[in-house]
Amino acid sequence: KNNKVFICGDFNCYVGQSGENSKYSIAKVFELLNIHNLKSLYHTTTKEKLGEELIPTFYYRFNKCSPFFIDYAFSNFEVKSFEILKWDRAMSDHCALVAQF
Repeated sequence: KNNKVFICGDFNCYVGQSGENSKYSIAKVFELLNIHNLKSLYHTTTKEKLGEELIPTFYYRFNKCSPFFIDYAFSNFEVKSFEILKWDRAMSDHCALVAQF
């Protein structure tokens, strides 16, 4: 409770997902982390609801027509800023998540 915690990464899970990963609902992850006062930096910053993200974090098979939101950052403290950088296909199929503490 007294420690500052930051969790960030590719959760390979999104709202509406089917198949093997659907049993690991991202909504369940949000519920679990919220119990420990860990909030999504993206959703806190944008006020968007889970599953209604306007900015993707991942392009399946490097295809701009297959965007998903599967990368998340959570913290139990306020950060100075948070952003998702523009996708650079030459670097990754994911966008960089940047938080300033």
